[in-house]
Amino acid sequence: MAHHSFPFLTAAAPLLAAIFTFLPTACGGANTSPVVNPGGPDASAESDAASDSGGETPEPEDSGEEDEDAGSGEEDANEGERDAGGGEDFDSGGQEPPVNWKFCSEYDFATETQKLDDSRLTGVSGIVASRQNAGILWVHNDYAGTPTVFAVDAQTGKTKAVLTAPAGVTAKNIEDIALARCPWTDDEETASQAISEANPYGGAPCLWLADSGNNNQNRTDLSVIVLPEPKLSSAAASLAAPEEITAGRAWQMPYTYQVDNCDSEAFVVEPDGSAMFLIEKVNGDARLFEACGPFADGDSLVFSPIGTLPAHQLPQELQNLLPLLPASFREHLELYGLMMTGADLHPSRKRLLLRTYIGSFEYRFTTGDWPREMPGMASDFDRLGPALGQTKESQGEAVAYDADGMSYWTISEDPDQKPGQGIHYYPCIDK
Repeated sequence: MAHHSFPFLTAAAPLLAAIFTFLPTACGGANTSPVVNPGGPDASAESDAASDSGGETPEPEDSGEEDEDAGSGEEDANEGERDAGGGEDFDSGGQEPPVNWKFCSEYDFATETQKLDDSRLTGVSGIVASRQNAGILWVHNDYAGTPTVFAVDAQTGKTKAVLTAPAGVTAKNIEDIALARCPWTDDEETASQAISEANPYGGAPCLWLADSGNNNQNRTDLSVIVLPEPKLSSAAASLAAPEEITAGRAWQMPYTYQVDNCDSEAFVVEPDGSAMFLIEKVNGDARLFEACGPFADGDSLVFSPIGTLPAHQLPQELQNLLPLLPASFREHLELYGLMMTGADLHPSRKRLLLRTYIGSFEYRFTTGDWPREMPGMASDFDRLGPALGQTKESQGEAVAYDADGMSYWTISEDPDQKPGQGIHYYPCIDK
């Protein structure tokens, strides 16, 4: 954790022109099958149905536009700010996708849905949307101790449950979180955990935590910690105090870098749990590191560099504003502005959200073969989505897609470690 504050930025413009230069990858390419849309709030019901039927996969929904709009009606009724018919259709090169995803073509500016109503949440550095607990955001601080994740109601800001790791699992500086399939072994795999259209993450997915904070670049105890995501009880919504849950098991995998010891905060996991990625936190050329599965508890992992993201100048229209801003802001921008502090991979693998201290931006892929499609995207701003300035977040590190993949969320890690930070929602604008 490092405290860098940017309270003055008001511009919304493409943030970076960036290209990836790729090295040989140790994994040989992760599974490129897109994760199917779990259907938002009804995902857990579909999972239960598949489990009851011996793991059989339900027939895919008709990909016709009429059925697609009708199928999203219940979710849109519950999430009034979302647009049912907006966005872009899943582009599968003429092939019918297993279940249709819709993508947002333009995001609106942030709306504060509520403030975090938990005095323990004083340094949120990671966030991910649950896909089996409707309306829940899993968030975490970045302080040392037993890994702890808070289930927060996105609309009220109240903590509904607190998930802690089993005894003996510790962390020093958890910087980011991802949702992906649990790293079950073949012996542990059951029909209810098998990946299917109804269970895109293998039944109950896992929360993957990157204990990657390494500001001084001297840590020898870096690790990734994986906890099964619990299905919250129906009574959790009405409990006076948050439901306290201890994970039944955990996977903890120490890691090193193949090259020099470095600091990383942005963390991505393939939805099927087949590979993990870390992006170096530097205000310049940032390396992308990959670790290959399968993974098991106690594995000693090595993250290998597979690409470099060169840092480029801000767009001219934003540079023109810099002389009007306070000198302290300009100094912070020069020292820290381009550091990548958080990331989230769309479940379809066709989009990637990246977070910096001064905004969020989105890579838009066409083949779903991320990250190998990223070369050359810098010159294609239709595929490098717009950045949105974090005017209300003085130290932005947490970013995540909503469960529907059509909007996203951010929360500030306040540099003064004050509780009550705002939960910011970026709805899709209907074009």
